[in-house]
Amino acid sequence: MVIMKSESIIFINEYDLFKFAADDFCQRAITSIHEKDKFTVVFSGGNTPKPFYDILAKDYKETI
Repeated sequence: MVIMKSESIIFINEYDLFKFAADDFCQRAITSIHEKDKFTVVFSGGNTPKPFYDILAKDYKETI
């Protein structure tokens, strides 16, 4: 049996939410690359994830 501890994070604006998500995404990518020599991801289309993608492209293009 697995017991998961949940945590709520409240963001004061949309940018902080997407920045947090991009930081987390980047860390997971780096960890996967170091542990497995690869990182596979599928991105969805549309306008909803656009701020997230913009942050990844601007702030993390050299990192991952």
